[in-house]
Amino acid sequence: MKRSLVLYTIVLIISVVSLHAQTADIGNHDAPNAVEVTSSRKLNMRLEPSASAGIVTQIEPGSVMWVTDVSAYHDGWVKATDGVFSGYVSTDYIKGRNADYYSYLSTSHQPKETPHELPDKVVNWILESCTHLFNSICGLPLWTFLILSVALIAIEITIILWLRNRYCYHRGAGLLYLVIFIGFILTISVVLMWRQSMEYGRAGSAVWLIILACVFPLLVHSCWRLEQNGKIDGKIKRSGCHDATIGKNLGVIAWLIAILPIVRACYNITDNLLRDLLGIPDRFWPMLITVVLLNALNYGFVRLWFIVIRKCFHTMTNFAVNMVSAGAVFIIFMADLDVLNDFNGFLYGLSLFLMAISIGIFLGFFKSLREIRCANCHYFAGDFTGSTDYGYSTSSSDSWHDIPDHSISSSNIVRNARELRRTYTTMHNWTNHFRCEYCSNTWAIDESERVHSESHALERRWDEYS
Repeated sequence: MKRSLVLYTIVLIISVVSLHAQTADIGNHDAPNAVEVTSSRKLNMRLEPSASAGIVTQIEPGSVMWVTDVSAYHDGWVKATDGVFSGYVSTDYIKGRNADYYSYLSTSHQPKETPHELPDKVVNWILESCTHLFNSICGLPLWTFLILSVALIAIEITIILWLRNRYCYHRGAGLLYLVIFIGFILTISVVLMWRQSMEYGRAGSAVWLIILACVFPLLVHSCWRLEQNGKIDGKIKRSGCHDATIGKNLGVIAWLIAILPIVRACYNITDNLLRDLLGIPDRFWPMLITVVLLNALNYGFVRLWFIVIRKCFHTMTNFAVNMVSAGAVFIIFMADLDVLNDFNGFLYGLSLFLMAISIGIFLGFFKSLREIRCANCHYFAGDFTGSTDYGYSTSSSDSWHDIPDHSISSSNIVRNARELRRTYTTMHNWTNHFRCEYCSNTWAIDESERVHSESHALERRWDEYS
């Protein structure tokens, strides 16, 4: 269990680092790589450094962009971003705002020669290939993209149904391992497209999610099939067979790789979308009705989410389930706040106060995830079977606190007055026991509650000046 938790944590850290990697200053108008559009008409931003390449977007005259790549500078092109879209623009229609952007990027932002140059080139080649592939997909006509997506999802569903029929009973899993291997390669390739998709705004995030839907469900289902292949009736692990453990760990790793990009893409789509669509009047009754409806929708999401987890997230541990759920709750809260931003002054404060009900809804939701979801068979069938009371325990801790200088009686000037306090805390400790109705698995959750706390001053110190 400890080794698995360490492995999951490492995968999650790697995914967080990959989401926050940056190569140049973007968003700062005083940055050395900031440039201004000098054309008299809208400047075309293109997919490739060529006048015949597809157009990503058009930039207004006088707008500020940030150059990120000058490898094609001598051909008259640089790669730039306006903070939303990214592509190539002609150097004839831009000028540096604060410095020579070419010198800045070609010196301080060029990769240095290292003994690991070959691995770095391989990594860069992979990232660039994924970026170019996503740009090519975005350059397809809409109907072509939709038809291809539907075809790929249909193929994916066909393979899932075939795996379900083939591995309904225990058998050799060599082919299943091959499907999982290919699924990981495709999923990681799509995840590497994530940052490029963000540069296309909401449309790019939506395209990225559709592409991910063409490969990720197959990977997760294959991991779950491998886990079930190593169990008897989906309950007890087969003696001498490691398929169940391997399938479960691979499934969790797959989810951890994709969780953060999925949440960020969904947030990118919903951010400001509801306010743009709704435009609620800034009056009391519309505000009250809006808050009531939002709380009702939040409650409906909580009840529906239990069903989604039970039906779709079979291969996930409780840790991964809570990660996915936290991401979904974050998106919902941000969408709620987006709607409430239509109100001002007292109505805004009142709406936030009324939305506090949502906090209680989601706290109960996470408590249910923790208590009644069986980590063995993934069913929400946990029954409370009793508790073990361990009584009360008292602990103490010492800490320094700043106090007012005038609280020290002295004829001199007092500065930096502080007080050492010892705090005694009394806790009530107990353990709740649960049992799964489906597979008879049992688990326990330690609980504690603070019932009393008091502090006493041990000593005071201060600096005196005459």
